[in-house]
Parts: sequence; structure tokens; C-alpha cells
Amino acid sequence: MLKYAPVQAIWDRSSNAGYATLIVELADSGPAPGRAGQEVRGFTMASIDSSSGQGLTGKRRNPVIVWLVFPIITLGIYHLYWWYKINDEARRLDPSIEVSPILSLLALFPGALIIVPPFVTVYRTGDRIRAMQRAAGMTQDVLPIVGLLLVFVFSLYALYYQISLNGVWATFGNQPENSSVPIQS
Repeated sequence: MLKYAPVQAIWDRSSNAGYATLIVELADSGPAPGRAGQEVRGFTMASIDSSSGQGLTGKRRNPVIVWLVFPIITLGIYHLYWWYKINDEARRLDPSIEVSPILSLLALFPGALIIVPPFVTVYRTGDRIRAMQRAAGMTQDVLPIVGLLLVFVFSLYALYYQISLNGVWATFGNQPENSSVPIQS
């Protein structure tokens, strides 16, 4: 039976415009024909070995810009983009965090038309941020229920969650986005 070795990610921002080049190698007697050195555009965490104890850092953002400025300027579009990104960052930091950023985004909008899904995704994202804090070796101080209650107070949950995420990234020494860092399992 063929097993996959841990994946090696090579980041070349100049030629790939922010995409990762993923090189997959097999752990058995050698690479399978047609698979060695195969490049895959768009980095997916499904191929990361979660037992390796490694994750990828996310982006530090100004919480006020995330909560108020960009959403007003873009008429809410930036908030949707941010929501996708933070759920994707959770998945990239700790592969054991099971999340589909697209489904989280769809729960926020157009899920708001059904009323319940946005509250579920806000709560679950708070839970994911707690898991990210655990992976970073921090005290798990984000409370999903507080995020849920802040939905009703000027949507302050975005500010609350982004401040917490910035704390996670600061734990790793404010490394550039997509830097490989050790995590606790």
C-alpha cells in the first residue's frame, strides 16, 4: 500500500502570485510514475500530514480596519472575504481543525436569509479560534458565546475574533504569512 510522506510546500511569491507550489513524494520505494514533482496550484490542507506537528501562520490584520473601515468601504464584501480567510487560516494552522471555509462563508451569506446559520458559524468559528490558541500553546481565552453575543452589539465579534487571531500569530513571533511553525497537538 502506498503512503504519502509529509508534504513539502515551497512558497515562491514572485512567480506564483501568492499561490503555493506543492510537491508530493511517496514514502515507499520511490515516487509513482507521473506523480513525482507534480505541481498543484492552490494549496489545500487535506494533503498535509497532521502528525508532523507543523502548521502555517496566518495574516495579522488591524482589528478596527477589519471590523469597521473595510466593510463600510466595500459595502460588506470585505467582511465576507475576511470570514473565508480566517476559517481557512484555522485549517492551515492546525489540520486537525475540520472546517470548510466555503461552507462557513455560505452560512454567513446567503445563510443570513434563513436567520440561524450565521449564528452557528459565528459560534463555531469562535470554537476554531480556541483550537488555534490551543495549537499555539496559548491559554484558550476566546469564548464562542461571547462572540455570539457580540453579533448583537454593532457586530463587535469581528473585532473580538481578529484581536484573538493577532494574539495567536504573535505567539509565533509575528512571522510572515504562510510561514511553517510548530504546533501542539
